[in-house]
This record gives sequence, structure tokens and C-alpha cells, in this order.
Amino acid sequence: MKIITSALCVVVLGGCERGGPVSTTTTTGVVAMPNETAIDEIARARCARENACNNVGDQRMWESTDACMHDQRDIARDAVSIHRCPSGIDAKALPDCTEAIGREACTSPSLPSACLKTFLCL
Repeated sequence: MKIITSALCVVVLGGCERGGPVSTTTTTGVVAMPNETAIDEIARARCARENACNNVGDQRMWESTDACMHDQRDIARDAVSIHRCPSGIDAKALPDCTEAIGREACTSPSLPSACLKTFLCL
């Protein structure tokens, strides 16, 4: 009986050894944002910039902030729509875009490069 118990312990303990490869999990820390949320944030930043450039108001490029938002949403949607960015928007990259908008010259007609799909799409 003592021999069987000893042999059983060797078999059980030997079966617990790790001889195969060990897998690891790496997380990237990417946070996805819905496209429409990003589109609204880009439009808000653009209209804030246009307002600072005195382009929003009576007899200006946009009569109101609402009119500006409508146009800027269309522009942002062309850049980062669900069709262009089907996996969503990188929420960590969006502040680079909105900050770049705030630094734009008042004569800049297009989105800065930080707002292109190359930088924002997941």
C-alpha cells in the first residue's frame, strides 16, 4: 500500500509541472468613442474657434452657433463617419484634434491633420 501511495504522489506531482508555453495578455489602453460623439466635439471646437474669429453672428459667415454647428457637423462627419471609422474613434486622440482646432488660424478652411481619420479612427 505504501508503494502505491508513493507512486501516485509522483504521478500527481509530475502532472502539475508546466512544460508548455505561457500565454500573456497585453492591453493597449485604447478607449473607443462613438463616431457621433466625436463629430459633435469636433463641431463644437470648430464653432468655438469660428466664434473667436468673429465669424458667427449677424451678417457673418454663420448667423448663429446652431447654423455653424450644422455645417461643422457635416464637415466632421465627412472626416470620421461610421463608414470611414467603423470601429469607432480613439477617445485618447480626440483632444489632440480639438486642441489643434483651437490653435488654427482664423483663415484655415479645413480640419487640422490631427483630426484626420488616420489619427482618430480605431
